Amino acid sequence: ATAESWSHGRVSDLNTICVECIAGPDARWWSRVPGLPADAFVSGGELISREARTNVLSVLAPQPGDTLWGIGDNSGAIAIEWLRSTNHTRATVYLCDEDHRTNLEKNAEFLGVPHLRVQDDEDFENQREPHAIFLSGSLVSESKLRVYHDLLVPGGRLVTVCNEHEVENLAGLLDSLSGTCVEMRIDDHSMFVVSFKSKLGILI
Repeated sequence: ATAESWSHGRVSDLNTICVECIAGPDARWWSRVPGLPADAFVSGGELISREARTNVLSVLAPQPGDTLWGIGDNSGAIAIEWLRSTNHTRATVYLCDEDHRTNLEKNAEFLGVPHLRVQDDEDFENQREPHAIFLSGSLVSESKLRVYHDLLVPGGRLVTVCNEHEVENLAGLLDSLSGTCVEMRIDDHSMFVVSFKSKLGILI
């Protein structure tokens, strides 16, 4: 029976009940596969494109037990999709503007990840070491990327999205840290997904 058609009144005090949740015809539901449409989020215009989010999440490569730091991810979209895609992951968004925090928290609640943590500063004390870091393109610089790269656990991933000018300024860093750069063409505009991976420890 469905909840709407239940007509049995009171039943025994001890029962084993199986509940199957079925979306109604007018329900809005979203796949857990990264790349949610823009209208899944409340946004003030800071949301990066669906295509870029899909690419970024594939490089961040969440695994059960992993922790993500989203630095300056004001929409929270990367952290939210990270948590939705893989069970038993954690995420914290740092440097979230107060103006965007309300929308971010609404998005996390609506999309099923209210446990997303949000901080307005970069207080990393007593925080779990990150397996992955997403750095907002507005904060990209060679010095910041080096700092965050050094905070990763062995084998950790650092990812950001840049424009053509920003990528040119990172040429030396891409070479020295063996980074990768993938160009994406979206609506006749070029975007670059830049990523670095920390070295694995060597067992002797």
